[in-house]
Amino acid sequence: VHWKGYDESEDTWEPIENLRNCKQSIQDFVREGMQSKLLPLPGEVDVVCGGPPCQGISGYNRFRNTESPLDDERNHQIVVFMDIVKYLKPKYVLMENVVDILRFDKGSLGRYALSRLVHMNYQARLGIVAAGCYGLPQFRLRVFMWGAHPDE
Repeated sequence: VHWKGYDESEDTWEPIENLRNCKQSIQDFVREGMQSKLLPLPGEVDVVCGGPPCQGISGYNRFRNTESPLDDERNHQIVVFMDIVKYLKPKYVLMENVVDILRFDKGSLGRYALSRLVHMNYQARLGIVAAGCYGLPQFRLRVFMWGAHPDE
């Protein structure tokens, strides 16, 4: 999927090191996108779908930050995801992550994401799916959060 006005030369992957304290870059991107009318306005989006990074949450990460999970920039992307939802006010939201989002730090990150949806008056549901039941050659549990805008 390509956004109108962007070509393949702009399809890039940014290393995490370049994303530290990127609030100004995001603000500039949004401002430029709004001025050139490339970005959607609040209420013009049907679905926001994403999966914030799981490396800071996963139980396979022996070095995850158990004292203050949101100090890990990867975990902070859950906040960014919900801020995008709050700004765009899509009809529907779908967020995917590892099942440890409900276990790590007493489920604080999962509870945070769900509470943000509820606070925005979205009808919210949470489910756990075994990936192997859907044709993947592995048994991984995935968490899905669905949200529907109050007008839907």
